[in-house]
Amino acid sequence: MKKFLSSIASIILVFTTGNTFAQSNSNTKADNLQTIPPVPVNYESSPAYPFGRLNPKAPPETKQLEFMIGEFDCDDRIYSARDKKWFRMDVVRKAEYVLNGFAIQDKNWTPILNSSNIRVYDSKTKQWHITYFRTQPYSSAVWKGGKEGENMVFRQTTGKTESRLTFYDISKNSYSWKAESITDGKTTMNWQFTCKRRR
Repeated sequence: MKKFLSSIASIILVFTTGNTFAQSNSNTKADNLQTIPPVPVNYESSPAYPFGRLNPKAPPETKQLEFMIGEFDCDDRIYSARDKKWFRMDVVRKAEYVLNGFAIQDKNWTPILNSSNIRVYDSKTKQWHITYFRTQPYSSAVWKGGKEGENMVFRQTTGKTESRLTFYDISKNSYSWKAESITDGKTTMNWQFTCKRRR
């Protein structure tokens, strides 16, 4: 199997470097083909498991965010520095296991934007890596962190400012979240929400 996978990797490398080796030297006769094993999707979402399942081979820390799995109704409050006041909106958040149960993806629908996060625990760095995507307009960013006491905390630093995202008041059927900016020791909260499980 290792030899086979190494061969596949070599072919992919040839294609990515623009080499025409595959076109000029490959023989596509049936007796010269080797079948790649079926794609593993046992733990993806399905009618029986609409939010997927945790893969038993995934890092055990992946369970730290299992409270997000499901569909939630959320009360969001966002602070506008320009208007100097808070705005409230109703939001739907859905999270499921993806990448065959090795990661968690949450999708968020709001009146002003749609966004998604892919959350993966890296056993080597012992950190969660959170990749965020947004439309209207498009943007992306990465936060890193993990469990701190009873909370899940993720950070990103840009220049002198740290962005800190915290999940707290976590239970089976609800959780809260807040986003803060920290500059020169001053902490400012600019977004918070509380979610209650729909299913």
